[in-house]
Amino acid sequence: MANEEINLKDFYFLVRKKIRLILTLVFVATVASAIYSFCLPKIYRSTTSILSLGNNGNMNGNMALQLQGMPLIAGLGGGGSSSKILVILGSRTFFENLIVHYDLLKIFFKNDFDFTKQKWKKGKPPSMEVAIDVVRGMIEIAETKKAGIINITSTDKNPEFTKQIIDDIIMELRSFIAEKALSNAKKYRIFLEQQLMLRKKEFLDAGKDLSQFYQQNKISPFSGSLDVSINVDENNPADESTGSSNDAMKSNLTENIADLTQKKNTLDQLLKNGGMIHDIPQQVYLDYVNQKRVILSNLVNMLSQQYEMAKMDEARDDVSFEVIDTPRVPETRFKPQRRKIVTTAFFISLLMSLSYVFIRDYFDKMQNGKKS
Repeated sequence: MANEEINLKDFYFLVRKKIRLILTLVFVATVASAIYSFCLPKIYRSTTSILSLGNNGNMNGNMALQLQGMPLIAGLGGGGSSSKILVILGSRTFFENLIVHYDLLKIFFKNDFDFTKQKWKKGKPPSMEVAIDVVRGMIEIAETKKAGIINITSTDKNPEFTKQIIDDIIMELRSFIAEKALSNAKKYRIFLEQQLMLRKKEFLDAGKDLSQFYQQNKISPFSGSLDVSINVDENNPADESTGSSNDAMKSNLTENIADLTQKKNTLDQLLKNGGMIHDIPQQVYLDYVNQKRVILSNLVNMLSQQYEMAKMDEARDDVSFEVIDTPRVPETRFKPQRRKIVTTAFFISLLMSLSYVFIRDYFDKMQNGKKS
């Protein structure tokens, strides 16, 4: 205990003896840090938060149970929308499109561009690799602990530009997703939508034809006849849409649709140019028209089921987002934090000067002990 008191007293007297040196070192370091902090350029920061939208957890239990038996939507409910957005935001193609679409080369390398003559002073613009590195250097993209929320932060000397670059990123992200979003599921949904509209129209037209037939003819299996043209192509009874349907999805429903479409097209071909059958009884022709309507009705029902399932499958693969916090022009600088720099320099210089004094005193005593 006595040794500790002696050591503390020695330290106290040593600090008191070297107080001028300590204060000088601390003062110089603090003033230098203050001058350095004031020489640093002001850096501003703008931030936005986006929420990736998907069907994660959006289906209740009953809905999920009902969908388990549907073969076309197996695995529905998978997530990964935020991961896909992060992959897009980190891709080289995205940054290339961003730079080209918003002409960022002139902004980032304005000292190398002659705005009066609208040409580069060095004859050619900087390489795309350099431009991408510059953009990535001012952008920070991170996913928060809350799944699906992505923060995009930009820093720059110009406060207006920090907001502008984030606005450009948001618009380019929307454009990029819209351009790349035509997935197989979406293509198939569009195909089914077109086919469904076409078959509904044909079904309604068949009903109109049947109504007109009833109005214009007296139906009898013994009297009255019609002339009906036939042209059945045995080798290609279905149109291209049927082939596309078989290629798009291989499932029981699709096979039924293709079969019904083939029967419907076969009946259609009977009324197109070709050989003519004379004196067809009206009752026989009526049975033919009714058969066509039944086929069209079944076809419309199956296409409707397929269309609803295609929409669900498309929703699973859909990538979209919503902006939660819109970016704003920062009013205060983000860096440099001058007070923090000066305070840190003060304490570090104080500790270093005290350490210097103690170490120097220790070596002085060691040398004096050797001499004696």
